[in-house]
Amino acid sequence: MIKEAEHTVLKARDLSIGYKRSGICPKIVADQINIDLHAGELVCLLGPNGSGKSTLIKTLAGMHAPLGGNISLFGDSVQELRPKDIARKLSTVLTDRITIGNLDVFTLVSFGRSPYTGWLGSLREKDEQVVRWAIE
Repeated sequence: MIKEAEHTVLKARDLSIGYKRSGICPKIVADQINIDLHAGELVCLLGPNGSGKSTLIKTLAGMHAPLGGNISLFGDSVQELRPKDIARKLSTVLTDRITIGNLDVFTLVSFGRSPYTGWLGSLREKDEQVVRWAIE
C-alpha cells in the first residue's frame, strides 16, 4: 500500500551511520540508507549483534550525528531540531539496562511527559490525565 507523503513520520536519504573518532577516519557501520516510515506502520529491524541496529535507531532519533545524508521528522531536519522538540515527537526504547530503583507504574509512565513539563518536572492535571490514558 502506497502511503501519502503527508503521513511520512520519519525519512532518511543517503544516510551514513557510524562513529566519529578523533584523529582518524570515522568508522562507517552502514551507508546509503533510505527509509520512509509512515504513521500507523509497524516496522521490525532485524540483524545480528553488532550490525548497527542500535546505531541506526540512535542516529534516526538524533542521539548520534549522522556521518552523511539527511534525516527528517515530520518534514523537519533532525539535525536542526532541539532535543526537546525531538522528544515531543519521537521516543525510543533501547536494550541498555538502566537502574532507576523501585518505581510504581504511574511514576515510570510519567517520565514520558518530561518534554512537556518545566525544569522541575512537575505534572499538571493535563499531564496526569495523559499518563492515566497511556496506562489504560
